[in-house]
Amino acid sequence: MTLSFILLLVSFAVVALAALACNWIVYTMIRRVNRTKGAGSRLRFFGSSWRSVAGEYRQLYPASKLGSVLAVAICIACVSVLTTLYLLFWSVPRTLPVR
Repeated sequence: MTLSFILLLVSFAVVALAALACNWIVYTMIRRVNRTKGAGSRLRFFGSSWRSVAGEYRQLYPASKLGSVLAVAICIACVSVLTTLYLLFWSVPRTLPVR
């Protein structure tokens, strides 16, 4: 295994973990917002965008750091995706075995 292939695997693992962290943070935000809202105006878990959830969460909990943590997790996921794509398409050598 070459160093670039190991970096590719690590980068892909970071993408997966950051995506799971983003989903968990948005899920937690939706739960907290729905706890304070009435039954008629609750957010849906599968129909709400993360921007609308973050906006409503920021209005209800202005001192919370969860919105900042979500932004950091999204940035880490984006940088890791770009790193994975770079390693996958431009850095990992593609040699065919000679017969």
